[in-house]
Amino acid sequence: MDSLSNELVNELKLEDLTEAQQYLANEIGIREFAAVCIKTGGGSFCFPNRNNLLKEPIRRRIEKEFNGTNLKELATKYGISQSTVYKYIR
Repeated sequence: MDSLSNELVNELKLEDLTEAQQYLANEIGIREFAAVCIKTGGGSFCFPNRNNLLKEPIRRRIEKEFNGTNLKELATKYGISQSTVYKYIR
């Protein structure tokens, strides 16, 4: 980040941001939020939901944990449908 941008980021306040931006800045920090915006700003970015973000780790765990009789338990444990568990073990 150039020195002017750095100075301006130091002056940035949460109330300068939209409500959605404030939420993210509170979660990761206002300086980190600003750095992401400066590096990627102008583009469109969609944050994945929990299941999309964690799909592959969940799939790998299910492949390891499935014992032939625990389909329902795995679905409950990972917050996914039984058909999704079945799809992962096929």
